Amino acid sequence: MFGVTFLYPLFLVAAVAAIIPLALHLFRRKTEAVIDFPAVRLLEQAPVERQRRRRLRELLLLALRMSALGLLALAFARPYLASATTSVPAPVTIIALDTSLSLSAPGQFDAARRAARRAVDNAPATHTVGLVTFADAATLVVAPTTDRGGVLAAIDQTSITAGGTRFRTALARAAEAVRGAGSRIVVISDLQRAGWEAGDEGAVPDSVVVEVVAIAAPASNVAITAARRERDAIVAGIHNYGAQPARVRVRLRLGDREVVAHTIEVAGQAATDVRLVATLGARGGAEVRIDDDIGYQADNSRFVVLEPPTAVPVFVITADPPGSSAAGFYIERALSVADEGGAFDVRVADGRAFSALSPQQFNDPGAIVLLGTSTLDRIGRARVANYLRGGGRVLLTLGPDIDAATLGDIVGTDVSIAAEPTNPNTRTVTLVAVDGRHPIFRPFSNPTGALGDVYVERYRRLNDQPGRTVLARFSG
Repeated sequence: MFGVTFLYPLFLVAAVAAIIPLALHLFRRKTEAVIDFPAVRLLEQAPVERQRRRRLRELLLLALRMSALGLLALAFARPYLASATTSVPAPVTIIALDTSLSLSAPGQFDAARRAARRAVDNAPATHTVGLVTFADAATLVVAPTTDRGGVLAAIDQTSITAGGTRFRTALARAAEAVRGAGSRIVVISDLQRAGWEAGDEGAVPDSVVVEVVAIAAPASNVAITAARRERDAIVAGIHNYGAQPARVRVRLRLGDREVVAHTIEVAGQAATDVRLVATLGARGGAEVRIDDDIGYQADNSRFVVLEPPTAVPVFVITADPPGSSAAGFYIERALSVADEGGAFDVRVADGRAFSALSPQQFNDPGAIVLLGTSTLDRIGRARVANYLRGGGRVLLTLGPDIDAATLGDIVGTDVSIAAEPTNPNTRTVTLVAVDGRHPIFRPFSNPTGALGDVYVERYRRLNDQPGRTVLARFSG
């Protein structure tokens, strides 16, 4: 069974123009004047038949004019016969535009939008065009359409978000929108390395062509990676990710006032701390800002709460009771000296003691460090799993006291780890950061490469999984 459809149905609106000849005909139609004749004999040779022929000719001419305008609109709409059972969809060009935070350098996102507009203009005439924006998640902003002006307008309305980059998410969402052989996906991004994980698999059909338009990264970037209060000063951590030394202005603002500013120079690929001394109140907040006209703008400021922070409660769960072994001792000592001993309230408990805690004693701590699981019973495992589902934070170590077989029940998800540890033996294995800008690597940024100076003799492999973020990998 076949039906008629249109490639550009909006042109059918122009068929309304067919009423113009009808309107002109009605407005210009003349009404003959009525004349009284004294004698009927004077009307014997009146052209009655000739008047009828003229009216018929005018009606035929009117119909031809209206038909011409209607057919012209129909021709522009490009009708075609489509089978209800074997319809072949038109090919699609999907523009996948990266809106992640890594495109926030001056002029960078403007260049991405211009590239997206060029991709729309260069799409084949037989293609419909759609728009997908992506960062951590992907959104189909404009479904495939023949209205390219609407797609261009949507591109102009896009803006930078605070998310990271996930290419697999973008490709999967774009692939859902494409149809028909010869379709294309045009990815416009600055191609962040962390945007594609090793465990990600292709989600695009083989018949779809993927084109990549790379947006140049800034030549350098200086960022504020940390800020904290120390008595009468705010200490800010400044990191230069560029290869060349950078000279930047560091400012401290209280409310709408700038109270102190320093100009510093940071060596390439290095970090330093800046101490900004000022009269700080007991309440409110302070803002540290740097002037970086080249790099990403989103990392040019940090806010600090002036109220003294309360100690974060942390549970350290071990397999053996505290004191019977060194398990948990070094973790407890390291956390106890942070911020002169006021940052964390550390409690070490073995699995049996942790399972026996009442809900009031547990009271949702700030974090759990899981060093051993062999003595956790069903109640303890369920408590950790519920804590994670509620948004809690767990630092999971994969040491000898971790039971890999029951680990999925404890954390409430499939961790996917190797059953046996790996012993590199003759190989030298170090930990390599996937994205050195992550705050977790801040303590290792100065001196440069300190993380790579630590050699690993034994480790347990954690398999890549979709949707998981990998911060570092073993070099071996």
